[in-house]
Amino acid sequence: MEKLGTKILKGIIAMMLVIMLLVIPTYVFGAEANTQNEKIQTQIINTAQENYIIYIKGLTDKDFKFSISNNANATEIELEYINSVKDEDGNSVVLITEEKLQELGENAKIYLYVKTDTEVLSKGINLKDSFSQSKIKEVENTTKRIETKIETDITKQDKEVNGVKVKVTVGGLKITDKSNADYYYSRTKLPKVEYTELVKLANKINNEYNEMDIYNKIETSKEFYNLYSKLLEEQNWKKVENKTIIQPEDAQKDEQYVVYLKKVDENKTETIDMKIMTSYREDEEEKIPGKTETKVVKETTKLPITGESIILFVILAVIILVAIIVFVRMKKLEGNTNKE
Repeated sequence: MEKLGTKILKGIIAMMLVIMLLVIPTYVFGAEANTQNEKIQTQIINTAQENYIIYIKGLTDKDFKFSISNNANATEIELEYINSVKDEDGNSVVLITEEKLQELGENAKIYLYVKTDTEVLSKGINLKDSFSQSKIKEVENTTKRIETKIETDITKQDKEVNGVKVKVTVGGLKITDKSNADYYYSRTKLPKVEYTELVKLANKINNEYNEMDIYNKIETSKEFYNLYSKLLEEQNWKKVENKTIIQPEDAQKDEQYVVYLKKVDENKTETIDMKIMTSYREDEEEKIPGKTETKVVKETTKLPITGESIILFVILAVIILVAIIVFVRMKKLEGNTNKE
C-alpha cells in the first residue's frame, strides 16, 4: 500500500513539472556583452537629458516588460521587471535613465531582458551605438539647409569652327539663400559606389520616410548620416561664383551629381548641406552670315597599273600613230591635186 502511495506521489510530481514547463515562458539569456539574440533587434536613441530610449523591432506597437542588468546570466529572481513606457508618439519603448546607469556602475556592461507573453529574450547593449535626436533632425533637414533652385537655361557660347558657332544651353544650381555669406561647393559624378548609395538613401528618405515606423526611421537615418558624414571628409571645396554652380562642360543630359554645399556667414559659422543635381544640355549650331565658306574638292580617281592596262596603252598609242600617218598622207594627196 505504501509503495502504491509512493508511485502516486511521484506521478503527481511529474505532472506538476510538465505543467510548469508548459506554463513558464522560455528564457533566452545573453552570455557575453554585445552578443545579439536573433529574435531581438534594437535601435537606441540618446536624449538631451542623458537618457536612453530603446526601440525594439516588432514591439513598438505592443506592451511588454523589461529589466536592465549588469549580469549576463541573471536569473528570474534577480531581475526586476517593469512595464514598457510610451514615447511622445505613442511607441512602446525601453527607457534607461541616468540614475539607472549610475546604479549599474560606470562603464558596466549592460544587458537588456525583455519579457513578452510567450518568452523572455536578452541582449547585450552597447550605448555607444546610440543615435542622437539632434542627428535625426539633421538628416530630416538635409537638402533644406541652404536654399537653391534648378537652372536649365544657362547659355554658354563655344568657339567658332568654319563659320559656325555652337550655342550650348546647360543646367546648374542657383543659390537662392538670402544670407550675407560665402558659399563653397564640391561636386561628384555618379555612378560612384558610395555616392550612388547615398543618393539611394536620400531618395528613400524623401519618398518613404513618412510611411516608416519609428524603428525603420532610425535605422535609415543612421545609415544615411554615417555615410553622409564619411563622404563629407573627402570633399575638395571650390568657391561658388555668382551664386551659381554650373554643371561640368562635358556633362551630358540627365547625368547625375552629388553636390556638397558649405555656407560661411559673417560670424564664420559653417552650414553644410547636400544636393542632387541632374545635368541638362541642349546644343544648337548656327551659321554666321558672311562667314560661311563652301569648298569644292576635286579628286582624280587613280586605278592600279596592271599588265592588261599596259597592253591597252600600247594599242591606244598605235591607233593614234596610225591616225596621224593617215591624216598626213591625206594632206599630201590633197596638195598634189591642187597643183595639177
